[in-house]
Amino acid sequence: MALHPRVILAPVMEIRSVAFELPDRAFDFLVLTSRHAVAAAQSYQGLPALCVGEATAQAAREAGFETPSVFANAEALLAGVAPYAGQRALYLHGRHTRGRLAERLNSAEIATEDRVVYDQVACDWPPQICEEIMAQSALILPLYSPRSARLVAENLAGFTGKLTLVGLSEACLEGWTGPVPVTTVVAARPDGAAMKMAIASQLP
Repeated sequence: MALHPRVILAPVMEIRSVAFELPDRAFDFLVLTSRHAVAAAQSYQGLPALCVGEATAQAAREAGFETPSVFANAEALLAGVAPYAGQRALYLHGRHTRGRLAERLNSAEIATEDRVVYDQVACDWPPQICEEIMAQSALILPLYSPRSARLVAENLAGFTGKLTLVGLSEACLEGWTGPVPVTTVVAARPDGAAMKMAIASQLP
């Protein structure tokens, strides 16, 4: 008899738009590493958008942008930007980032300005959700960023059940500081479809 897993929705971050000043210069293309930055790009309709992740690219297309290059992650983007050397880029991103992408694009001879256009605000779990989660004998936790991994770890301090961590990347697992898991899994690719497959592989 197949078991039906129980799904508990417990976000640890809330996305909030941030007011920002538009740069007083022209650009050749945009760099978008999250779908949450797409709304802030509307003033730059007509520019192509280099995107990290298919979800980001899909959001950009739906907003009317062309996406000539879609990369699996920021490292792949940096490895593939040589054809854009000498051009000017605007990188729109969240307050919490990793990898010094704007700095490294400038080092790759792409004159890059960046703007924080949204914040990832930490939020606590409501008491009833926290009680429900802590009462479980086993949890499968999807971790989509190193920061969300740290936040979930803080919320799960004292959890004594079995933990399975499913990371979008190795960096997500490295961000974990909570109870020791019995199993860790990394998605085959850093995208939503691969995460679903990785999660499903751990279901009873």
